[in-house]
Amino acid sequence: MGRRARRLLSEAENQRFLLSVWRAGSYWKYLPKPRITKTMIGENLLRFNRKQKYLLWDTETASLSLNSKNNLPWEYGWIVATLDGIIEEKEYHVKWPQFLTGELQIGPVVDAMTGFSQKFQNYKNWTAPEVVLAEFEKRLYDEDMIVVAHNGLGFDVYMHNLHRRALGKSSDYSYIPRFLDTNAIAKGWKLQYNFEGKNRIAAQYQLLDHRVRGMKTSIKALCKELGIPYDETRAHHATYDVSLMHQI
Repeated sequence: MGRRARRLLSEAENQRFLLSVWRAGSYWKYLPKPRITKTMIGENLLRFNRKQKYLLWDTETASLSLNSKNNLPWEYGWIVATLDGIIEEKEYHVKWPQFLTGELQIGPVVDAMTGFSQKFQNYKNWTAPEVVLAEFEKRLYDEDMIVVAHNGLGFDVYMHNLHRRALGKSSDYSYIPRFLDTNAIAKGWKLQYNFEGKNRIAAQYQLLDHRVRGMKTSIKALCKELGIPYDETRAHHATYDVSLMHQI
């Protein structure tokens, strides 16, 4: 057997081994220790910039549709923080008039997950859609802010856009170059993905689309792995999810 054939066989065996470990659900134990380079410990890394501000946010919505006039975000939760702590924490419930006309409805599954019915009892004190959007976008379009969400590139960015479109505004995704998706980052961490030299946004979309059997990167799964307490009764409430994201 030639050298090239032996190398290809070795690579194939390695892939089969990794796949079998993934299926066992404990793949990270077998990954080699990453090689530390000057770039990895450089002062340009975010973990060395304690003054950097982050906007961590989440939405709760009428459904999971990404492009529908019958789906709008009705709850926003966000935290503005640096590595030294939380600067601001906000939660808004959006007073869409479509709730009263019946154009916007919450299904039983979403209701059970988010506690919508109970919160809706206070609808008269909810905040006008224009006010919520303006407050949120003060942070979102701040060019000094790094924007963070869990599966945000796959969902929440489109929910924010539906909010804009419902108010007659044009689409504006200009903040996305500053985006960090913690779901994509978690996958990259587990796969030892090398971001160096790659377009950060394109790489995150690639990771979001990547599926590995046995790999779990939900907020709940990450909390379990990292030893962060997780309250099932508060899950899928925007502010609670954001607080967990901040700890992760």
